[in-house]
Amino acid sequence: NYYQAIDSMQARLVAEQGYAGISTNWVTIQRQPQGGIYQGGIQGTGGWYVLQVRGYYNGAIVTENSVRRIGVGEVFIITGQSNAQGILNGDPEQDGKDFAYVGAQDDRVNAVNFDNTNTNSLEGPTSPQYQQLSASVIIGPRGRSAWCWGVLGDLIAQQYQVPVLFINTAWGATTSF
Repeated sequence: NYYQAIDSMQARLVAEQGYAGISTNWVTIQRQPQGGIYQGGIQGTGGWYVLQVRGYYNGAIVTENSVRRIGVGEVFIITGQSNAQGILNGDPEQDGKDFAYVGAQDDRVNAVNFDNTNTNSLEGPTSPQYQQLSASVIIGPRGRSAWCWGVLGDLIAQQYQVPVLFINTAWGATTSF
């Protein structure tokens, strides 16, 4: 969004140093935005980026901003039953068994860290909190732990050189047909 007069917005992707990605040139993503909001699209190849935007008014740059760690890569939605959901370490439903789970080693492997398993709220979720899929992350909204997904994410990130995001919608004790 913006708060001052602008007549066009431009954006570009700048590859994060040390990661795959190809920087793009500046492209106009919207002309004559209205009501304090602009939107548009930009295409990039797989990698980590800094997204830079700048606003123009009468041919001069009047505002600039950037967001780091923009990923162009793979998004996986995990679905299924309890084995897809994973097990929370020390879960009393598991008869006191100590189940191990391993987080990702690669910082390109991320998840939405959000736990909706106990509240089962149908309300809109809070703003997503993306973070590296460490062993302590609960893959939202229904996951119980990193389970096996961190290891899988490492393999995908290493083979394809792209960021990976997991979202877990699995639901234990359900029936599959």
